[in-house]
Amino acid sequence: MTAQAKKWLSILAGFLALVVLIVLAVFLARDSGTTNESVKTTPVQLSVDVPNDFKVGVIYSLTEDPNVETSWLNAAEGSQVAAYRIDPTGEDVQIYTKNDQGTNQGARSAVESLVTEGVSGIIVATSGPQAQVIADVAADEKIPTIFLYDGDVTGEGIWSFAPNR
Repeated sequence: MTAQAKKWLSILAGFLALVVLIVLAVFLARDSGTTNESVKTTPVQLSVDVPNDFKVGVIYSLTEDPNVETSWLNAAEGSQVAAYRIDPTGEDVQIYTKNDQGTNQGARSAVESLVTEGVSGIIVATSGPQAQVIADVAADEKIPTIFLYDGDVTGEGIWSFAPNR
């Protein structure tokens, strides 16, 4: 594996960690009330129970097209941290990355390739005109997909953490 490939894999892994941390924060915050009373803190044991050979796909864009957002790649580095934190629990999380090249055909090929790999879900670390193609193909394939930066995508099994219009 080349140094550049390792760099991009690290970036995308970080992205997954960010997603995991956001989801955990949402669930933990839902149960905690806000009071002004002083409370004793207790360490929380977190566990992850994933199926054997759990696979997650991450789609990103490497392109010079100014209409396609590529700066999200640095934020994707959290996915590697998440995979590292889950590994000591004995769970094996495999991350598959695909470059959609910022094009509709590249988006379609990226999703189809991840489906062939057998991923359980896809995280999208890009935004632009090809994002809806990713959503459409993922919905057709019944693969849950999270868009972190594009709030205007729609489809069954499609979620976005970005604000929508």
